[in-house]
Amino acid sequence: AEVAPVDTTETTLLQLFDRTEHLPEYETESSFAALCATMFRKVTGSNWGRKHPTPHLACDLHLPLFSRKAVHVLAKFCLTLNAFYFGFLFQAFMVLLRKARGWSLGVIASQLALLLVNMTLLSPRIIRQFALINGIVRVCPGELKQVLEHFTDVLELQRRMVNAIHRHITTHRLDLHELLADLQSHDPTQSRFVERDVLRHVIANYGFKFSKLKFNTFVRLQCKTHGTQVRYDLFFKVLEREAAALSVEQAQRKRRPVQTTTTTGTSESPTISHLI
Repeated sequence: AEVAPVDTTETTLLQLFDRTEHLPEYETESSFAALCATMFRKVTGSNWGRKHPTPHLACDLHLPLFSRKAVHVLAKFCLTLNAFYFGFLFQAFMVLLRKARGWSLGVIASQLALLLVNMTLLSPRIIRQFALINGIVRVCPGELKQVLEHFTDVLELQRRMVNAIHRHITTHRLDLHELLADLQSHDPTQSRFVERDVLRHVIANYGFKFSKLKFNTFVRLQCKTHGTQVRYDLFFKVLEREAAALSVEQAQRKRRPVQTTTTTGTSESPTISHLI
């Protein structure tokens, strides 16, 4: 049986926030000089030129004989060299167009074609593969912090939605499965998918109104989608799990014992600690 996807948890976000505190606020350099400085530090064991002792996220990823900075420098050099030769040969082709023999123009044209194929077909694939590896082993601190703040906003929005729906069904003495039944009524083919607007309106009927922009952001990050449709049964499982956690939290607040402190010959008034 398919289960709801693991949503972004506050614990994970707090761990990532803690790690981003050790990240520098600057973009790491991938110039030839920076590569030479890195090679010097590797050979000598020196910290000369190192701007931060831990410039990356702590992870167990190890790629033997791989240097992200060396690949980046080499890729930029090859792309620059490709553009340089293309411009040089194109200029030579235009200059020799009227004076040179046909075979020499054919050689230049074939070289131009090879360079053009490399620029349009091969280079983009190489850059995409490098970007994937670069994104795994290196993280831009500013962008990562923005993403974490974005996820935090979505979690806060989800918490507000669950609280509003829980209050609504408690006040009107409804059952949470009635929300699922309303969603199923908009799915005559039992595909387990409904349009985004349908899901948004059903949620609004149960006490929480999304703006269209915030709802689309929430759906993209926390729900399984197919085009403009949302997998509502998995959404309901997430909602049900969050509602159950909210009920447990409220029960713990009510059952929390009163804390008393006593002194010799006197007793102080009881105090209740609240969950923050």
